[in-house]
Amino acid sequence: MDKDLFYGLGRLSALADLTLGKMKSVVLLFLAKHFVQSINTNGQNLSIVDVLEPEAYDKNPKDIHKLVMYIKSVNNIVSKKEPFNSKLIQSFVKSLGLTIEVEYKNDFDGLLESIKKLQDSIPSQVYYLLLTGLVNLYFVCNGYIKYPIIDFVKDASRDAIIEAVANSNGIILQTKKLIKEDRNKLHDYTKSVPIFFDYVVNNPVFDIGMSIDETGLSFATSSKVVSILEGKGILEKISGNLRYRIYKYTRMLNIFS
Repeated sequence: MDKDLFYGLGRLSALADLTLGKMKSVVLLFLAKHFVQSINTNGQNLSIVDVLEPEAYDKNPKDIHKLVMYIKSVNNIVSKKEPFNSKLIQSFVKSLGLTIEVEYKNDFDGLLESIKKLQDSIPSQVYYLLLTGLVNLYFVCNGYIKYPIIDFVKDASRDAIIEAVANSNGIILQTKKLIKEDRNKLHDYTKSVPIFFDYVVNNPVFDIGMSIDETGLSFATSSKVVSILEGKGILEKISGNLRYRIYKYTRMLNIFS
């Protein structure tokens, strides 16, 4: 394996082990980012909030269905710790709605060459999702990283993968720094505020009703805490009223945009 890629993966793995236990949403955000960037290669202007907000399915049912299939397929493979082989590849290919064959002879360079040959024969958004998904699955299934958090891969080449791994390291470090800074703004408040902030970290797009169910806080307390977090520049309202107000953790989402 290329030395730069090997060390980049090692650094990413160590960073993820230390960080992601407290930031579970990061894995979902990476998978959503894969999807959004792949869709946008076809000229769309989809944002990460578009696919994560509570009403996303009503607004973009076809895209959200594809995203759910992508996330479900990746998560199923990762959670089952399946070996990376031709059977796994074809299962993943099928989950993307493709009927093509992707050759694999236990060689990563050969896998990249096989994927590269498909670029002109399938839609760009599906091609990049296939490429990014298989790169992530290859390194997770072979034990280099535990989570599918390699950033969107722009080309079936070593240089592009090295860049994506470096991007992932940077994104996690930025997210970790941001959360620490924002948590420090909340030291002088009652425990309901840091409890709610922990919820926000793992649900960077949510509505008030969802937060009540998850945190166990009352509507009145949740509303008060949200106002505090808005005042601190942590949350931003998207839409809605009362229990259906939708908020986003804007600066965290911007890191994944």
